[in-house]
Amino acid sequence: CGCPERYNEVHPDWYGNQIAKALVLCVPIYLFISGYGLQCGGTFGIEKLWKRLKKLYATFWWVFVPFVCVGIFVGYYHIPNSIPDFLMNFMGLTYRYNTEWWFLGIYLGQLLGFLLLSRLNVRCFYYLFIMFLLFVGSRFILKSAIEMNFWIEMFLIYLNIFMLGVFFAKFDVFKNLGKFLPPKNWILICGLGGVIMSVVLQVSGLLS
Repeated sequence: CGCPERYNEVHPDWYGNQIAKALVLCVPIYLFISGYGLQCGGTFGIEKLWKRLKKLYATFWWVFVPFVCVGIFVGYYHIPNSIPDFLMNFMGLTYRYNTEWWFLGIYLGQLLGFLLLSRLNVRCFYYLFIMFLLFVGSRFILKSAIEMNFWIEMFLIYLNIFMLGVFFAKFDVFKNLGKFLPPKNWILICGLGGVIMSVVLQVSGLLS
């Protein structure tokens, strides 16, 4: 794991540095695919958002309810003494019961953001320019001394990789690249992998 601050053991100096954290690619890869898939799904309105949220929460609560109930029964969790706090955890807006659920709130933010992003009807160049401005702006905010909510910070860190997935689907990037080189050309595959990897590394850690 590249997050030694979450553990009590002593680790080597290199353990958990920015490069190690950047190589934890599961979240960026998931967000890239999420953006790509949402864009491929066509028009994304309130109805589609509602259906996706119902499916998402049905899966989350299927895990949340039994495990939290068992945890309270065996004494691992305390009986909630604050209804608002319990509801925040129940809705995935905080993660006091399980720190590994932190990502749910970030994904909810990306879904809501896509309501606006899917209506962004501009040409390829302008979309890239908007991505660049958001990337520079978000990094400026993250590097500043402004104290911000955890969810906002994570949203800014991962926004661009989500938008990159949308971009690849919106402008048929893979299909257009296939016109220049054979689809099975290993150079193309390695080149694409290198470009995407460099963007992922920057977004997920090196410049955050």
